[in-house]
Amino acid sequence: MPALLSAALLLAPSAGAQGETPAPQPPPAIPPKKMVTVLLKVLAMDQALTIRGEGDMVVAVPWEKGQEATRDALMEIARAVEKELTFKKRAIRFVPIPLNTKGAPPFKEAVEKESATAILVPTGVSKAGLEAITQVAKEEKIHTLAMDASQVEDWLTVGLIPDENKMKVVLNANCVRAAGGFFEVALLKVAKIYHFAKEKPPSP
Repeated sequence: MPALLSAALLLAPSAGAQGETPAPQPPPAIPPKKMVTVLLKVLAMDQALTIRGEGDMVVAVPWEKGQEATRDALMEIARAVEKELTFKKRAIRFVPIPLNTKGAPPFKEAVEKESATAILVPTGVSKAGLEAITQVAKEEKIHTLAMDASQVEDWLTVGLIPDENKMKVVLNANCVRAAGGFFEVALLKVAKIYHFAKEKPPSP
C-alpha cells in the first residue's frame, strides 16, 4: 500500500495523465478598470444616495506617502472610466487627495471642499490610513469603495471578489448604516455581508 501511494503521488502532478482530475483553479483576478466600473454601479444601487455638490459626481482617491505609483496607476484607470461612464446622468470626476495618517482633518477638509460623494480606496493603504478614511467617511456619511476587498470586513463599505466566472459584492453592514445607505434587496440577496465591524474610537 505505501508503494502504491508513492506511485500515485508521483503521477499526480503529471500533466495529461489519463484519468487525472485537474485541480480546481482559483477564479481569475478582477481587472482593475472593471472593478472600478462595477463598484460605481453598486454605489448607484444605494437608493438613499445623494450626490453632493453641483455638476460632476466627485470620487475622492486617498493616497499615502510612498503610494505615488499606485495612485498614478489607479488615476490612469479612473480617467478612462470618466470618459466612458456617467453616474445618474452626471459626469464622474476622480480627485486624488493626499492622506495625512497622523490625523484626519486635512483629508476631511479636502473631501468637504471637493464635495466628494464617495471615496475610492487604493490597495496597500496602511491601517492608520484606513482608520483615518473610515472616520472621515463616517463623519461625512459617505461610502468607501475598496480596490482590496479584504479591507471591507473591518473598514470599508463595498468591495468585489471573484466568484467562478462572475463577481461577488462584499458589503460591510455597519459602514452602510453609518453612511445612511439603503441598498436594493436584489443586491443584498446575492452579496456577502459582514454584519459586524470593530467600532473605532472617535479622533481626539
